[in-house]
Amino acid sequence: MHKNKMIIFFTILSLFFIMQLMGETKISNLNFYQSPEKFTYCKDRNEIEFAWIPPGAFYMGQSPGDEDARPNEIPAFVSQVSKGFYMGKYEFTQAQWKKVLQVEKTYTYFPSCGENCPKDSVSWDEIQSLISKLNKIAESENKKYRYRLPTESEWEYAARAGMITRYYWGNEIHPDFLWFSENNEPKGIKPVGQKKPNGFGLYDMLGNIAEWCDDNLVWGQNERHSTKDKNQQFSKENYRKFIRGGSFASTAQETRVSSRSTGDSQYGLKDRGFRLVLYIPDSSKSSPTSSGECE
Repeated sequence: MHKNKMIIFFTILSLFFIMQLMGETKISNLNFYQSPEKFTYCKDRNEIEFAWIPPGAFYMGQSPGDEDARPNEIPAFVSQVSKGFYMGKYEFTQAQWKKVLQVEKTYTYFPSCGENCPKDSVSWDEIQSLISKLNKIAESENKKYRYRLPTESEWEYAARAGMITRYYWGNEIHPDFLWFSENNEPKGIKPVGQKKPNGFGLYDMLGNIAEWCDDNLVWGQNERHSTKDKNQQFSKENYRKFIRGGSFASTAQETRVSSRSTGDSQYGLKDRGFRLVLYIPDSSKSSPTSSGECE
């Protein structure tokens, strides 16, 4: 009898807690308007900057009251990010692509944009070649960390930075935070970092260029939820990958933080780019570095 009472008590307590979360603008103790000196960054050997993303839980999918949510964003559900990780402070740039691959030129649909613009027209498969090279270098230098693309869950968690609103600054579109179809003349990508960051210190998570994620689209499994089956990542049958964030050509609806799209991993269109994640394989815990250098 006592055991049943305890179960009922904790069930009611959990429901009350969830209702409180859904009624608040934020679901964590993160302060979105924190000052830049509170962000935690590190640089790797290629001078690529990464922002620390602490572990936590969040509501993934449709934001409360968002009538623009599509079927693949519904229902929202609690997703757990159990380990902290580093995510690229900016979208991966033209200059970084050339430096890592040691090439003088790289194709871009927007040649006048410059070296500090995101690498565009890049396929998921091409990114894997870059990641492979970065990981070989990291392994040869006995680094603990490795590189990859973010999972869908990691991407949305990092983009929201504690917010459950349609965008990571609120429920209404705001040109101070992103490049999208209505504030982008001439149309095209723009240099990274010109807009305001989110609560984790990440820039351009919405708009500018859409970002590839690591996950496959697996019909019947994750049209609504992201698959955690890493054995399927490189299967030839699963060639469609998730793309998040929207781009310079996207509408206000398409740049909502929960908006999802997919693409064929072989093709890099002009509005597709990426940012990288640094993580420590086979480690139960990760913590931010204190030196300013990615370790």
